[in-house]
Amino acid sequence: MWSGTGHSSFFPPSNDLEREAFAESVSATVEDVATWVMSAAHLLAMALCSGRSKDHIRVLQFIEQNALDRAKLHSILERHGLTPKWKQFERKYLEGNDG
Repeated sequence: MWSGTGHSSFFPPSNDLEREAFAESVSATVEDVATWVMSAAHLLAMALCSGRSKDHIRVLQFIEQNALDRAKLHSILERHGLTPKWKQFERKYLEGNDG
């Protein structure tokens, strides 16, 4: 089990984005079980990285539910070089273009 941030995970982070997401996760209790939860912005950025259709659907769900801090998202995207992927996603899914 990886525990580079003081809390452990079954899946060790494989890149800087994932390391940051783990480092900034917050403690939460879900059904009486203590766990760590990543921010919606980090989860969205990781889904965007994958490029899979099912992850793009998740990104749309985050957006439709207004479940993220857009300023934080844009900061994360910029920091991890994902702004071009975000722009492509916006054109394809939010503006209706395939570019």
